[in-house]
Amino acid sequence: SFNSWTECLAYIPQDAQIFDGTIRSNILYALSSKQKLSISEDELWSLMQKFKVDFRDFAFREDRGLETMVGRGGIKLSGGEAQRVMIVAAAFKRPKLMIIDEATSSLDSTNEKEIQIALKEFLGDKISVLIIAHRLNTVRRLCDKFIVLRSPLEAQKAGGNQIESTASSFEELYEVSQTFRRLANDQGLTI
Repeated sequence: SFNSWTECLAYIPQDAQIFDGTIRSNILYALSSKQKLSISEDELWSLMQKFKVDFRDFAFREDRGLETMVGRGGIKLSGGEAQRVMIVAAAFKRPKLMIIDEATSSLDSTNEKEIQIALKEFLGDKISVLIIAHRLNTVRRLCDKFIVLRSPLEAQKAGGNQIESTASSFEELYEVSQTFRRLANDQGLTI
């Protein structure tokens, strides 16, 4: 059924969908009442620290911890703070499949790298992940399969096939994909 499918899935969009409420309510929104009660304060803080949701660094610097109000649409959070809150919310859901769509695009390179390390550790081999990214460094150390898609116009010219290339490493993809080669060169990646 649709409900059982959505219980197995977590989606982290580029534009984080923050609700008017507290940090706690945003992190635990997708869980049942029973699941919410089973999560200890230590578990909450531990996962938040892993994904750099640290109130001392947050722009509004309130001292209400998990009960800090974020405002309508998360107005009191920066884009990067909102993205990190949504990553923690997805992690608490413990999905079988996580879809990450440019979910670290608002982070500086240092925080993005730390979040990637935390995600890799968290995902392990128990959670499958589909990452949509334009910055190639976002996926380099997280993925073991890479797919380069053609634009819809290019796909029409190629008989409807939108997949240009697949590979299991950047090095292999650099050899087989003209699009990837151009992106890698444009982004100054060493292959």
